[in-house]
Amino acid sequence: GYIYGDKENGGTSTFYISKVPFEKIHQAILADKKGKNDKSPGRPGMPVNVENYLDTEKGIFYSALIAPIAGLAAAGFTAYKTMTKDKEEKDHGHD
Repeated sequence: GYIYGDKENGGTSTFYISKVPFEKIHQAILADKKGKNDKSPGRPGMPVNVENYLDTEKGIFYSALIAPIAGLAAAGFTAYKTMTKDKEEKDHGHD
């Protein structure tokens, strides 16, 4: 049998097991989508040699750049919600 998801895309949390090689499954999915002129993203293929983006220098750079910004945004949003909630409670006479 064949296992998909162990190393593909850097390893996934879902494993697929098949008697058919995943290269053939990928080709069949793409052929079916092409035959139906299906360009929707909800039915991706199963390419076998996909690298994990975070294993690349560019991926690590962007994740290191974006993570602190996302953390600050989340902290700021939480602080704002907390402060406006406290103000609303004081305005309405709640302690």
